[in-house]
Amino acid sequence: MRLGRAVGVVDGKVFKAYDYESSDFRPNMDLIREFVDEKATMWRLEWYNKLAIVEMCYHESDWFSENPVTCYISILEQLQKLHGKDLVHGDIRLMNLLTSGHIIDFDFVGREHYPEGLNQLDTDGCRHPEVEEAILCHRVKKLKLSKEHDTFSMAKVMKLFQVAEVEGQWWEEATVEVENGNLDAAIEVLKNHRSNVIALKLDVCL
Repeated sequence: MRLGRAVGVVDGKVFKAYDYESSDFRPNMDLIREFVDEKATMWRLEWYNKLAIVEMCYHESDWFSENPVTCYISILEQLQKLHGKDLVHGDIRLMNLLTSGHIIDFDFVGREHYPEGLNQLDTDGCRHPEVEEAILCHRVKKLKLSKEHDTFSMAKVMKLFQVAEVEGQWWEEATVEVENGNLDAAIEVLKNHRSNVIALKLDVCL
């Protein structure tokens, strides 16, 4: 099963390919093992040595998990942990979050500037305005990574969802806290309401 560019699933394993000669992206195995799969491995093809393959477990899931709020708490705690190491994810998006409670895809993670390869991506309004503008102007490599970019994009993802209950204003409250960079406060709000949630539903058609 193909999941995206250079990504596929075979026998319950995710395989992602990296071209070491032409790509700006490098697999950060330490982060992959810490946040996704502690047994993840990377190996090179004998017949095509410049190609590296990262192998990790496949978290099969959908957006209607048994306790989606608990999963969001886990995701926010992982983002907090990443920021605690003075690292920025750089590509928080719906497709890079799993309801098993994981952040994935660490291609852009760093402490300084975005990789030049981000210029290849399209703007879609889901990234921080500074990042969108940098992509449009082809000056991403000069843009410094910022935790604010991560929390802005995380809030964008959360705004795609509504709580399937009448009194769901607390979800908006948590979203605002995330957008303002207050991950501790957002996590506390979610923890106070997770036992009452029936489900989250997508508020848009993707």
